[in-house]
Parts: sequence; structure tokens; C-alpha cells
Amino acid sequence: MSLLELHGGGPTSCGYHRIDLPFSQLKADLKVPVLVFNRYMQQGVGALIAKRLRGFKIVADLDDFWDLPPEHYLSPAWNASGTPAKIRACMGAADVVLVTNATLADHVRALNPNEVIVPNALPFDEGQFTRTITASDTFVYAGGSSHVPDVLPLAEAFNDPRVVFAGDDPKHREWIRMRQIAPRAQYTAAKPVTAYMSVYDGHLAALAPLVDNAFNRCKSNLKMLEAGAKGLPLIASNMSPYANDTAAGNVLLAGSTAEWQAHLRFLRERPARAAELGEALAAHVRERYQLRDANEIRRQVLESFA
Repeated sequence: MSLLELHGGGPTSCGYHRIDLPFSQLKADLKVPVLVFNRYMQQGVGALIAKRLRGFKIVADLDDFWDLPPEHYLSPAWNASGTPAKIRACMGAADVVLVTNATLADHVRALNPNEVIVPNALPFDEGQFTRTITASDTFVYAGGSSHVPDVLPLAEAFNDPRVVFAGDDPKHREWIRMRQIAPRAQYTAAKPVTAYMSVYDGHLAALAPLVDNAFNRCKSNLKMLEAGAKGLPLIASNMSPYANDTAAGNVLLAGSTAEWQAHLRFLRERPARAAELGEALAAHVRERYQLRDANEIRRQVLESFA
């Protein structure tokens, strides 16, 4: 019987990138049973205590800040259900908390000093994480239903038929709002996480808009990794997680609608330069964000338990 027990995988992006994908490629020589969960245990913190009494070591994995901003459409239900308190309790009960970046680690440290940064990473050039083959003059934004607040301030730049929103659900109220914000843009349907990278194929560049708030500053740079996997340049908001030393010179940063429009125009008018920037980002992410390297950190954490 395996000594490793996983919770929190599944069809969501966080479940896929923090549990299913990395642990499908991780080999570790465990000395004691270890439970790994993403965000919080559905059965509550009592389940973690029961596992510890049975000899388990507990590893929490956190990829987002637990407090949603008030403009997030899930915020009322999230708070009413007590989810932030559940996450905090589970983080505090863990032996180690794995986080995606230093900003999130700063928040976790107040709950649990045993935090380890394991950045999001990809198995580049394997499976769906291969380079795109063809290119056009369109820009792809692979965002979910919660990103209406991130697009709203940039409506003038994103309301363009050359902008493609990938992940559309025409019956979802937030996607209905998105279409009202950018009615001239194109929309393509959501795909399962095991095949979603194909939405990047055939585009000139990728987009990663974020409004500056505490929640978004804790996000990972996954959109940069995805663009780089496909060999596409990325235009991103000029803030964490993209405005940092690891992204310097590899991402086109925009702090206003005018800057977004300028970058979009620059790449459209200079497709050869866009290709060069895409190749530079492809090399950058392959050097710094290989899944095998992130899994080496995970392996060391798991094998440290005795």
C-alpha cells in the first residue's frame, strides 16, 4: 500500500497543477505515511488531527490567498461558508505548507512558520505542453469566469476582434458579463485541464491581465509558463507575479490601457519580433520552471519526514 495519500486533485486548475500533474511524475522514498492536500480538507481540520494520531505527516499545498477580494463573484458564498477560516485552520495544522511564491509565503508564515516555496512548473515539451505550430494576428487570454474584474478596467484594449477569450461558458453569468464588457472579442469554449493548452495554438501572443489587489499579488506566474511552453510572448499587468526579477526582460508589462494597446499594436506590426520574444520566453521558462526541479523540492520535503 502506498504511503502517500493525496487530496484536492481533480478537474480544477489548482487541483491539476498542484496535485495531479506534479505527483503523477514524483518518485519519493517515504519513511512514514504522508497526507498531501490542496487548500483545505473537505472533512475539516479534525480529519488531519485523526490522520496525525495514526502516524501521518501532513503537507498542505496552497496556490492562492484565502481571502477573496469583494469584487470576486464567489466572495459572498466563500465567506458565508467559512472557507477562509477552514483554510487557515488546515494550514496551521500541517507539518509543512507548500506555497507557489514568496508573497503568498509571507501570509502563510503567520499561520505556520514551516513554509516551503514550490513554484508552479510544467513538464515542457511533453504531452500538451509543446510549442504552438502556426501563428496569426490574434491574442489569447486563457482565463476563467472569475476574471471579469481583471478585464473590466482594460475593456477598451480587450474589446477587439483580435482578442480571443479561451474558457467561455455562454450560460455562466460571469461570462455573460465578460461578453458585455468586450462584445467585439472572440470567445472559445473551455477545455478540460488535461487538454487546455491547445487554446494557445495558432495565436500571436498570450495575455495575463490582473487588477492590483492583495489576492492577485499572491497569484503564481502560471500564465507566463503556459505562454512560454507554447513559445508565445506574453503581455501581463505590471505587478506581482509578473513584475519581478525572474520575469524581467521576458514579459511585456503594461500598467495602463494605453500601454496594453501599445504592446498589442507593437506585436501585431512586428510579427518577427513577436516570434523572437516568444522564443526568449520559451527558453526562460524551460531554464527556471521545469517540473522535475519543482518535484525535487517536493521529494526532499516528503523524504525529510521520519
